[in-house]
Amino acid sequence: MFNVGDNVIYGNTGICIIEDIRLEDFLGKKETYYILRPLQSKGSMIFCPVNNVKVTMRKVITKEELDRILTFHNCPTVSWIENDHERRDCFSAILKRCDTAELSATLRLLYKRKDELSDTNKKLHASDEKALADCERILFGEISHILSISIEEAADMFKSKIK
Repeated sequence: MFNVGDNVIYGNTGICIIEDIRLEDFLGKKETYYILRPLQSKGSMIFCPVNNVKVTMRKVITKEELDRILTFHNCPTVSWIENDHERRDCFSAILKRCDTAELSATLRLLYKRKDELSDTNKKLHASDEKALADCERILFGEISHILSISIEEAADMFKSKIK
């Protein structure tokens, strides 16, 4: 269970702060909800049932965990899948799990593939571009938050580590 004031990653939304935990009545069903405020989407509020199992919600990783991931020490590898549908499903599953190390590995793979394709004047498939953008948004948002730097600085730092 999380507490008011905790910073969490909530699905593809990215970093949220838990503003409140309270009983709400929606459509005659009373349930306890986390009231989340996304940090990258000003003015939004998300009501997430405490017993939610559909959307991944986890604590933001520590600086030490981030350092390990950014040095790619014991990080998972993600391999390119030639079949577009299987690859889309794989990336969707990774995004749904919101595991920082997996997102990092996926982003490295997508950057590598994008570079390979650009050498032959080709582009990533639209679903790959979407996965790349989602990985960047979630991962760079988390890095930015942990290190108290801008999203752009987080992106630059990540990209410099993979060159």
